[in-house]
Amino acid sequence: MTAGLLLGSLVLKPQLALAVPVALLARRQGRVLAVAAAAAGLWVLASVTLFGVGSWILFLERTGPMMRAIMEAPFPQGYQVRAVTPFVLARALHMPLRAAYAVQLLASLSALVAVWRTGHGPDRLARILLLGVLATPYAYTYDLVALAGPLMMLDGRAARAGRLDPLLWAVWVLPCLALAPTPFGPLPLGPLLLGSLACCLQPSNCPAEQVATA
Repeated sequence: MTAGLLLGSLVLKPQLALAVPVALLARRQGRVLAVAAAAAGLWVLASVTLFGVGSWILFLERTGPMMRAIMEAPFPQGYQVRAVTPFVLARALHMPLRAAYAVQLLASLSALVAVWRTGHGPDRLARILLLGVLATPYAYTYDLVALAGPLMMLDGRAARAGRLDPLLWAVWVLPCLALAPTPFGPLPLGPLLLGSLACCLQPSNCPAEQVATA
């Protein structure tokens, strides 16, 4: 019940909730999904009660197009280097807009399939959160705060095993790396780092998983 109520609050950031239904259905947590949907509906009802239905009309007529304009603005803009999505990485590589959308669609579908196939190991939550970020075309470094808890657990496990995981630390300092210059100009490295760490966390090849089960 509590999990569903908390997940329903993601209606405030719906682009970050794309992996939630897939993860819950994969574990046959239909009840949690139903509670999350009900909680989201209550948030919508509360907003209509407090601010009127006009707020939603304005969201559809103005906020939606504004977000799309932000995404499709010519690269580079000052905010784009803080993006952590395959879509913006494709734009940084000078791909046409349609090609960038195709890259994001492929990445989104791959991420959701990977979420569905994620097992029940101790690193499951971290992997789902990483993949959830890659599934959306609209996410920035400030959206990665949800990763703090799982990354701390992974880092603590690696420290107890006497290891230093460079990839894990690269994700930790990603907000700083996003601003670092490269020989190729501004290059959003977020999707590459997040995707690499998510692949590492597969139970079949993740050192942290081997430590946990040793």
